[in-house]
Amino acid sequence: MDHELLQQFKAWQANKDSPKPDFVEHLKSKAPWVFAHHPAHACFREHVWKINGLYICKGCLVTSAGFAAGALLYPLTHWLQWWPEEVLGVIFIAMLLPTVLASVFRWPRPIRHVARFLLGLLMASALILVFVTERWEVRGVIFLTFVVFQGALSKKRLRQNDEHLARCS
Repeated sequence: MDHELLQQFKAWQANKDSPKPDFVEHLKSKAPWVFAHHPAHACFREHVWKINGLYICKGCLVTSAGFAAGALLYPLTHWLQWWPEEVLGVIFIAMLLPTVLASVFRWPRPIRHVARFLLGLLMASALILVFVTERWEVRGVIFLTFVVFQGALSKKRLRQNDEHLARCS
């Protein structure tokens, strides 16, 4: 979150002239797009949900839901211990593949939401596997894969935002 926005809120709240709403109310009035990495532009309304006055990126919210599901799934089932790490690698690739394909082929948004949910599930599972595996090479592969895909997907997302904004304006 923007450090300057937080400082503004604290200064605003310190002013005792009038009753103050909570931080969420402050965000809604001063920075409603703070939870959406997309530009605050009408062209990107399809990329966000407006929830209680705040714009939240659909993909990020669905990915976060998948992450939460993955974080809950392991303690309940210990599924990462059912197979050897090589099999988990194939499962992880299968969970990542829909995100890559949806990004390349621009599949319909509901399919991309499923892909993003699986991505979140994968992220939580891979993070947990880093701590439960005894093999350092598995940890290295997880780290390298995260760095490569995060960098590539971030660049692609920024480029797509710029292209979408240029087409729309």
